[in-house]
Amino acid sequence: MRNKKQSAHRKFTISPRLRYGAISTAIVALVIAALILINLATTNLETRYGWRGDFSFNAVTTQSETTKQILHDLKRPVKIYALFERGEEDQPLLELLNRYSAASDMVTWEQTPPSLNPLLLTRFSSSTTNVSAQNLIVYCEETDRYRVLTATDFVTLAVDTDSGSYNVSGLAYEQQITSAIAYVTRDTVPTLHIATGHGELGEDSLSAFTTLLTNNHYDVAFEKLSDMTFASGDVLCILSPVKDYTDAEMDIIRAYVQGGGAVLFSCDYTDPIENMPNVLSLLRSYGFLPESGLVMASPDETDTFYNNNRLALLPEMQATDVTLEMMLNGRTAMLMVASRGFDPSPESDNSLLVDAVLTTSAKSYLVDTTASRLSITQSDSDKTGPFALALQAKRFTDTGDVSRAFIIGSSALLTEEQLFTMTDGEEFLVRAVSFLTGDDSIDTSIMVKTALRPGLSVNALSLGSVVLVGLPILVLLAAVIILLPRRNL
Repeated sequence: MRNKKQSAHRKFTISPRLRYGAISTAIVALVIAALILINLATTNLETRYGWRGDFSFNAVTTQSETTKQILHDLKRPVKIYALFERGEEDQPLLELLNRYSAASDMVTWEQTPPSLNPLLLTRFSSSTTNVSAQNLIVYCEETDRYRVLTATDFVTLAVDTDSGSYNVSGLAYEQQITSAIAYVTRDTVPTLHIATGHGELGEDSLSAFTTLLTNNHYDVAFEKLSDMTFASGDVLCILSPVKDYTDAEMDIIRAYVQGGGAVLFSCDYTDPIENMPNVLSLLRSYGFLPESGLVMASPDETDTFYNNNRLALLPEMQATDVTLEMMLNGRTAMLMVASRGFDPSPESDNSLLVDAVLTTSAKSYLVDTTASRLSITQSDSDKTGPFALALQAKRFTDTGDVSRAFIIGSSALLTEEQLFTMTDGEEFLVRAVSFLTGDDSIDTSIMVKTALRPGLSVNALSLGSVVLVGLPILVLLAAVIILLPRRNL
């Protein structure tokens, strides 16, 4: 009996089925344990170093070289509060914040549910800023400067030319966060002083423009000339006044520009510039010579106007300080609606350099709006182009300073948000202001990531697609390798 039990036990312990089954189980357990350890290790490495590759169709969590450089140069710590309730997180945004903190020890962030910390909302709310859930607060304690980013800040819109409606076209996570970090950590922030009191464009009409400025590291103040105090890098904005400045106000402006102050002008075709000799004299001192009338595109040149509207001009961009980099990057789409024209070739002298920035074609013409004219059809007496629609100037003053000026012939570019969101007007305006401040550190080259997944095509193959297809095949091969020996038992 004892020999029979030993024989049965020996047969059981050496059973091939049991032996291979135990080995397979052990291998599976080891693989699972290894995968868990690898996952924990890679998660830790991703949190600390941001090593994980982004193979999504829009690479929304991938940082540009501009962002990397700004983070590398940071000298002040930045704290980012992500105001999301648990379970309502914007995962791509939070993953991108991990990349920021991994790229620089100066950047930290935390998720803060608003319901658990209402005092945080109060701390960063103001008369112009309302902090709420799903916002980001980017804060630098050393400068005590902060910026609140809302969900709408992270998307860009594009016009559907067929329906006339606006649709989400891009994601601006990186662009907005990097811009906010640069803003809150700057030593000084240039201020654009927008003059009031003479019928100029006001806060309501310029809301889109002021938002663009604050999103690109500038402060904005609407003030009377007599109340303005200028610091280095500030800009005086004289935007479409309809009443002339007094001699006393002109003395303030002359003293400002004599010391190297910069001026941004807009001058619409409806502005009574002929009845404002002081303003006209200031424009001419920079070589800005306004024409009288409304610029119209020729019906023979359909590529010079938009959507069958010859008032909606598609100007030609010239290579200048403001536009050269835009032209190199192919970002030349501009739209100027109901514009005044200027002499495109004003005379420069030893102390003045003036250049046309945007111009029309030689077939464009001026419609005299002061006459009792009922038609915009070109007549033999109409002056023909080309005309300048925007110009830049540098004047060397007696004190050895350089006063810069920039003018546009249509304030619609400042007041109508769709004109710079549907074109390259947004970058154009930011670069114009950067030219005026003399600030070369402002970089607007961070591209918005597309929000729409591109259609599948033969040419759409990427590393992510290879991984997506290849990983299941590898798992299948591993299963075959493990199961084939068991099949032969």
